[in-house]
Amino acid sequence: LERKCILAGAKIKAKDPIAELSLETDESYILSIPSSCDTPSGEAFVEIASETQFGAMRGLETLSQLVKFDFDTERYHISGAPWHVTDYPRFKHRELLVDTSRHFLPVPSLMRVIESLPYAKLNVLHWHAVDNQSFPLPSPSFPELPRFGKWSRNE
Repeated sequence: LERKCILAGAKIKAKDPIAELSLETDESYILSIPSSCDTPSGEAFVEIASETQFGAMRGLETLSQLVKFDFDTERYHISGAPWHVTDYPRFKHRELLVDTSRHFLPVPSLMRVIESLPYAKLNVLHWHAVDNQSFPLPSPSFPELPRFGKWSRNE
């Protein structure tokens, strides 16, 4: 018989909750889920400790992969407690390449891909948007980009 601990809440502590995101940002975290199944209520409070809010976010993502909803009791539970996870990204640069220049993706599909990046703890989207040497993609953020393309002033 599998033990189920009821998830009663989470306590999240980030030492630097306003850190700026860069490839050097510390995304490590410690996720602790105690075995409180022996208490009368069977409720567990999860704790996530991290250096930055980005580590806390990674810890929450791991927690979301451990939590299940029981439709019979209408409560969330975590199987196999206790859990103690100490984790950090092995690589600073974790990328997904999307090549819409050669393989068309409808906008809703592309948006789902972008929204799913945190689930896999990816931090960079490499979008191969056009397959042209001059980069003819207009950009409101960089309006001069299509005009200059790949060529320098000397070419």
